[in-house]
Amino acid sequence: MRQNIQILTGNRAYRAFTGPNLTAVISHAFLGRWLAELGQFTEAIALGEEAVRIAEAIEHLNSLAVALCLLGEVHLRRGDLAAAIAVLERDVHLCEAAELLTMYAWAAPCLGVAYALSGRVSDALPLLERAVEHGAKGTGDLAWQMAVTGEGYLLAGDIDNATRFADRSLRLARDARERGNEAQAQRLLGAIASRRDPPQVARAKDHYHRALALADELGLRPLLAHCHFGLGALHRRTGEREQAREHTETARTMFGEMEILHWRERAEMAMTELE
Repeated sequence: MRQNIQILTGNRAYRAFTGPNLTAVISHAFLGRWLAELGQFTEAIALGEEAVRIAEAIEHLNSLAVALCLLGEVHLRRGDLAAAIAVLERDVHLCEAAELLTMYAWAAPCLGVAYALSGRVSDALPLLERAVEHGAKGTGDLAWQMAVTGEGYLLAGDIDNATRFADRSLRLARDARERGNEAQAQRLLGAIASRRDPPQVARAKDHYHRALALADELGLRPLLAHCHFGLGALHRRTGEREQAREHTETARTMFGEMEILHWRERAEMAMTELE
């Protein structure tokens, strides 16, 4: 992707295509997405914004839909909910107006998660349902899409649907050997098990530790932080305060180092409750 970016400068940025999309947009947007998975948010956001600028310059709608979706996802991973919602709402409206159903199936669950984290569950659920409808027709990056949709349902309190999508995400990721997506699915399954009533403690720990091992090997620092935060929440539920403090403090430190905004605040609140 970096080689593409170096080559596709000036007018070249508007002449090379990968399928229906400008290659320069794809290169900037996906590199930004991958850097966000490593916790390198400053560069990730700059790349995403450049992808949007390139697509806007020649009003290439399909490329713009991709760029907005992946920039919105970067903001969501960073926990900047206001920025994520602004970008993803624009993308969802664009996809609806231009009937870009594949990109709608990518953008809508991300916006649903952002809404749910902001307390707007009633706004999140219709997006998740429509994303499932369009996604069933077949989209790329299915394991990732299933995990995001499952996350949205979990935040909305729908354990059954969250489990269904998380299980499918894990199967798809393993079949395609997408180890990063497998790690994301394992973390989600850990979160689901820990939030059942009563919590499935052994199952939750197993999923979290599988996710931790993969995330550590692949350098997925935001995911590592989320696993520690989830384990901290699980230990709080089971009354294991020392383990809860250890994992939550690790998460708080990591979220702070990467400036992951929403989750840093959540971890700080959790540590206050544990003191």
